[in-house]
Amino acid sequence: APVLRGERTGYAELSHLSPDGDVRQLGVSLAPLRGADGAIEGASVIGRDITEFNRMLAARARSAALERAVLD
Repeated sequence: APVLRGERTGYAELSHLSPDGDVRQLGVSLAPLRGADGAIEGASVIGRDITEFNRMLAARARSAALERAVLD
């Protein structure tokens, strides 16, 4: 895996099926954790639920498209 070679993987968006059956979108970042000697000792994973944010962006895009259609 890239993170085990010391590379940052950047950011990825993933879909996840939650236990209650909802599909959630997750934003995930992964980076290596190094010890005092510089050797890789683990990985840091930061994730957040971006489902509502993505829904808001989609609603804003629909609203802007409707506004353009009405005004044009």
